[in-house]
Amino acid sequence: MHTQTELECAYMPVRDELAQVEKELRKSVSKDFGTVSDALVYLLGSEGKRVRPAVLILVAKACGLNGSGRGVQMATAAELFHTATLVTDDILDAAVIRRGQKTVNQKWGTDTAVLSAQYLYLSALSISSRIKSNGDVSDYSRVILDTANSMLSGEIKDIETGKSDRLLTEQEYISMVRDKTASLFSACSRIGALLADAEPRVLKAMLVYGENLGIAFQIADDVLDITADENLLGKSLGTDLRMGRMTLPLIHHLRVSDRKTRRTFVESLASGKGELASLRFSLERSGSIDYSLNRARQYASAARKSLDILGESAYKKSLEALSRYAVQREM
Repeated sequence: MHTQTELECAYMPVRDELAQVEKELRKSVSKDFGTVSDALVYLLGSEGKRVRPAVLILVAKACGLNGSGRGVQMATAAELFHTATLVTDDILDAAVIRRGQKTVNQKWGTDTAVLSAQYLYLSALSISSRIKSNGDVSDYSRVILDTANSMLSGEIKDIETGKSDRLLTEQEYISMVRDKTASLFSACSRIGALLADAEPRVLKAMLVYGENLGIAFQIADDVLDITADENLLGKSLGTDLRMGRMTLPLIHHLRVSDRKTRRTFVESLASGKGELASLRFSLERSGSIDYSLNRARQYASAARKSLDILGESAYKKSLEALSRYAVQREM
């Protein structure tokens, strides 16, 4: 089981760059927006793991980037963008805990949360639009915009599944996750490779690394939403079950259960009366938790395989460690 200390060890080769990212995050907040400014300081000062900016900088360094200025700026943009998506998710899920503290919507209300998310999205885009790639200022902002479009598509699909009686297939679920979560991981690894002017075959491999890492991360998150200790995980649990969203453990459980068991389980979800502990027991008994974790490990393994194209370095070892961390977080 990975601990925060082990994650910090993976970050060691880019520790200085990530420290600079923290400074840039604090500098990105305008002081002129009253409550929204307070919310932004609160958000960006929380104990986030900074996995996405770490991926971006590690890939850039593993691909041969010298210097850290542009990498730090783009990693800052990635974390601002990611934080915006968390605020949006918390609004949609009516979540009350994130990163071990009250969510912005819980602490300041929906209006402040919406405005904070918009500020963060636009700040990320503003940073990315000012950084040149081979003389072209549009490359990075185009990646950010494409990612925003993919994530919006995935979020819409996710919400719609909670309103429908039709059960998702595993293939449909993976497609949704590829948009909703993995697209930002793949954007970070793609930007890292672009910063290093990596050749096309390396660029493609890094994109695949990020995508598979993101899918592994989301499947593990789906399991954690059911099995974790809320105090350790630092966010509200049972959100997916409460919202009736089809995650991989649920999809597998309904696929392998008999008709009566499926009906009882679905009715329990629909009524909102099923206790998390009871639902978790059902998913464990059907093997759905183990199945989902095994699938997450397969995607993590595929992510590591994509790194074979890179030369050996401390940065590559850290990227490999992150793929293991994705599926071995606190549960």
